Amino acid sequence: HVKVDGQSLCDLSPSALRTSRRHIGMIFQHFNLLSLRTVFDNIAFPLELTGMSKDDIHQKVTSLLDLVGLENRGQHYPSELSGGQKQRVAIARALAGDPKVLLCDEATSALDPQTSLSILNLLEQIRDQLGITILLITHDMQVIKHICDRVAILEHGKIIEENTVAEFFTAAKTDIAKEFIASSIRQDLPKELAQRLQTESTDKNAPVIRLWFHDESTSQPIIAGTCQRFHVDINILQANLEYIHHRPVGIMIIKIEGEDDNINNAIKHLKALEIKTEQLGYITHHVI
Repeated sequence: HVKVDGQSLCDLSPSALRTSRRHIGMIFQHFNLLSLRTVFDNIAFPLELTGMSKDDIHQKVTSLLDLVGLENRGQHYPSELSGGQKQRVAIARALAGDPKVLLCDEATSALDPQTSLSILNLLEQIRDQLGITILLITHDMQVIKHICDRVAILEHGKIIEENTVAEFFTAAKTDIAKEFIASSIRQDLPKELAQRLQTESTDKNAPVIRLWFHDESTSQPIIAGTCQRFHVDINILQANLEYIHHRPVGIMIIKIEGEDDNINNAIKHLKALEIKTEQLGYITHHVI
């Protein structure tokens, strides 16, 4: 079942489906430009199919070339463009019909990292300037972190998890989501410490906790305050802070030492601050 804006596309007649498709733009992984047409004519092609006048086409294509930063490339052919420029042409072509939804199928996977970033920035600009809903299909978590508002994980054709991007990165529920996150954010113990991690508590070891911070909690002196309030010592074993779609998200792995009651109270305090905590195990005092 395919629904767009509440309308089931599968139930439409062929003519109604063609009309509905005009409101859906498509950006492909490998550009799919017409090699024998200029940049201008590639963008104009879907407008020609609708019967738009030449004057209106010229005005529309000129404005789209300016929008995607190719105002001086209209008379060039695809073979004369870089990969990033070809994708900008494809984006302009997808926008020619004033779509309500823009579908991007691995739109940056064929590009180098710097060019990919420029295309993502362009898509972000288009989303904000034109108010278009953009659906990105990608396996690159950097793309999700940079531009997306919400994320859904697909496995065997089914959505197994869906959330805001910030919540997804701080509170992933499924194993496959956690694997994706682990591949994009450094959050594991160094190998030499991981080898010493134990599953059972003894008098000679201390709990190792992974903390997930986001938004306001990333700028608060939480570790120092917890040490002072509960008389515990906290060693930071691993830490990382990133901005995911303009929102700070931090991951920290700590070891807490002190009296058992103080440690338990400190952990309860962290949980009460709505900081996600995950106990990884225990590690001996002398390791650090």
